[in-house]
Amino acid sequence: MRKIAFTKEEIKQLSYESIYHEHHIVRRRMQALLLKSQGLLHQEIAEILNISETALREYFDLYLAGGIEALQELHYQGKANLLREKKTRSLPPSRRTLQLP
Repeated sequence: MRKIAFTKEEIKQLSYESIYHEHHIVRRRMQALLLKSQGLLHQEIAEILNISETALREYFDLYLAGGIEALQELHYQGKANLLREKKTRSLPPSRRTLQLP
């Protein structure tokens, strides 16, 4: 079991990001760390989030290596989302500068 110490500020940020981050994978990572900060066992966290304990350990390792910023990084290498590109093109020019993930 990994021992991780959380500051009040980190818990606050984990709580916010677990609800409001735009990507579901990042929200799940934040939820996992938030539950860890509350003292739940790894098995309990994995069961609540319906993920493997291996995935859970990967989330913890990401956090230990780079903090909350590392949890927010996605390294998806699949096909581009054509619908998102079409949506961006349909936006007025003033809104196109908004970066979509």
